Amino acid sequence: MARPKKGLHDVPTRDRICAAAEDAFGAQGFVGARLEDIAAAAQIRRPSLLYHFPSKERLYAAVVNRLFDDLRGALEGVMVREGDFSERLVGLALAFRDFALARPAFGQLVLRDILDHRDPVYRLLQDELVPVLDAVCAFIQRQGRGHITPRLPVRAAIVQFCADTLLRAGAGPLRAPLWGKQDRTAALIRSTFLRC
Repeated sequence: MARPKKGLHDVPTRDRICAAAEDAFGAQGFVGARLEDIAAAAQIRRPSLLYHFPSKERLYAAVVNRLFDDLRGALEGVMVREGDFSERLVGLALAFRDFALARPAFGQLVLRDILDHRDPVYRLLQDELVPVLDAVCAFIQRQGRGHITPRLPVRAAIVQFCADTLLRAGAGPLRAPLWGKQDRTAALIRSTFLRC
């Protein structure tokens, strides 16, 4: 097969593969996603996909790494800002919410993989997810002294907020009936984390 003419695809092949794989792994999981379908969605053939990613495991790892790199970038951008802690905390929550809504495969992938204890899926998720959680916990505990609700189990509250956000982002048509039409992320964060 001849190489496509320059300019035919504005997005590099590797990025098209990762975007297609993100959608496929989000929708069907690691086991259910097929390399043939991912290649077709990326507008290439399976051998071309395997040239860039020699195995399904490597492709999955690239997708997960890319998702968490993007998430870290979104969250770190808020954590390094100067200003009022309560506004940065709300900004952090809104950044996570916006990321989950913009990248629906992220929530599907994370929730499914938390429940699926098979390697390499489980180990890879643990290696990516736990450091992000650690960084957010450290930020809240360090910057929030005197602002956080006394005796709040910070890590558990963060995990609960994230799980709720991922479920809400992936709920599709059930989002409004279950959570209501109005987004209450800021109010939830303030009432859960911040001292009155």
